[in-house]
Amino acid sequence: MIEQAAISGAAKGGVYSQTLCLENFYLVLTLSDGPQEVNLELGRNTLAKIEEIITQSPQLKPSELIAAISADLPEEISVGILVARITDQQLILAAKGDVGAKLARRGKIINLAGATLSGQLQPQDLLILGTKDFISQLISNFPNADQTVNDLRDALLPKIEEMENNAGIAGLLLKFNPEQSESLPTKSFKFTPTLSELPAMLSRRTLYLAILALVTLVCVVAFQLRSRALEENSQKIAALQQMVTQAEKTGQRDVLLQTRQNFVSSAGDLKDPKVKAILDELDKQIAAVSHIYTLSSLDLFYDFGLLKAGVNVSAAGLHKGQITALDSANGAVYTVTTANKGANIITAADALKSAKFIDSSGDSNYIWTPSGIYSNDKLLLKPADKWGQIAGLATFAGNIYLLDKANSQIWKYQGTDLGFADLTPYLTAGSVDFSRVTGFAIDGYVYVLSSSGNIVKFSAGSAQDLPVAGLDKPFANPTGIFATDDTNNIYVLDSGNNRVVVLDKSGIYKSQYVFPSTYHLEPSTLLLADESTGKAFLLSGSKIFSFDLK
Repeated sequence: MIEQAAISGAAKGGVYSQTLCLENFYLVLTLSDGPQEVNLELGRNTLAKIEEIITQSPQLKPSELIAAISADLPEEISVGILVARITDQQLILAAKGDVGAKLARRGKIINLAGATLSGQLQPQDLLILGTKDFISQLISNFPNADQTVNDLRDALLPKIEEMENNAGIAGLLLKFNPEQSESLPTKSFKFTPTLSELPAMLSRRTLYLAILALVTLVCVVAFQLRSRALEENSQKIAALQQMVTQAEKTGQRDVLLQTRQNFVSSAGDLKDPKVKAILDELDKQIAAVSHIYTLSSLDLFYDFGLLKAGVNVSAAGLHKGQITALDSANGAVYTVTTANKGANIITAADALKSAKFIDSSGDSNYIWTPSGIYSNDKLLLKPADKWGQIAGLATFAGNIYLLDKANSQIWKYQGTDLGFADLTPYLTAGSVDFSRVTGFAIDGYVYVLSSSGNIVKFSAGSAQDLPVAGLDKPFANPTGIFATDDTNNIYVLDSGNNRVVVLDKSGIYKSQYVFPSTYHLEPSTLLLADESTGKAFLLSGSKIFSFDLK
């Protein structure tokens, strides 16, 4: 009896590594080089060819099997293949390329090298077959041979999952545990049965023949069941692959997402290496058509610390290619142009040290503080009795808008030739809950974002939901929204998912930018976007980070 456990990584970047156990053959295969040539289809076709050869020629020598497979592969493909055939206690092993084998026997380690070798296995022998990466990276210290192969596999799996690229990992763990039988006497005896003993001997002989026939029948049935199971599994894998291939041909995101859902529900064992490889490829295709861009890093666009010490940006706006940043800690306002990074200190005043919000309209900067609204360092509008909990300021067409969470209202100061008219409510009808608002923006319409991920769109003071369609997963604690009359899109800072999501102005999903796991979006992070330069900006502390829009 041979205990067995298989381990393999996920195909990636022109590398395919896999194992196969069929009848008394145990095989490790790795294909590499030429990213256009080595792919899942080539790997699966090669394994299918191996299964066909073994089924048709079960007495084939390992070296002959290697020669047959190598002859069918393109010359530019680098092939590593190791084949072991174990019959009774006899091991025949052949290898080619970047593969290796080790044997643990009675506390000693034997490296099995060479193109072809054979020998007798002994009880409790532990045989490890694998790619060079598997042997060198995971089996540097030989494992405890007293453990079961399943325990050894379970100890190795976490190490494989932690590897950034495990495509070159494939291995087999085999432990030889022959069934125990009574020892036969070595000395022969002459024995002549009497007539009275003859019937008992014949009965015993009949029983032995019956047992032998039964064992033979069981082996035949077991072989047929195994062959049928392998055939059914191959057919299932082929059907799953065909499902994915047909969906990928459409190039439609909705079709691919539905296919993934159908795939998961019908695949069964998602840990099966072949199933997992197909699902990984499907996920890559979904990411491509969904315009999901995973950013390896964020570029440092500008550091306001170059202008002043101790900067901590608390609010910012973007108008006509110029970022305006409010530094409440220093009571200062800075600007930087998105085209050439030209930066200046616009103003600094003690009155602005309590400021919380800023926005720009033309040449004017409007700053909200509890003591009033300032234009740079000059008091423009005194506090109003109606102000509750002001949670944002935005400007549009010469008007100033304040979002009031406590009163669930948006206050409006109408711009005139003589200054600003008195405070008036913008919302004219209906009841809106602003208690969970995390941001708002104006481009003619008013967009209000809540921490639940809901976006409400206001037109002429009336509210209407803006349904977001096409997200692969819902917003999780979004903390910022940006839109102006200069942008074609709406940008949402989805802090819980560490990403920026781009929607068109009817709420249809367009793309998303996922940040590195090392960069965590703080609630104080601010989002701006300049479509004229093709850049989005994240402001945190004294720094502006940027990434390119696609």
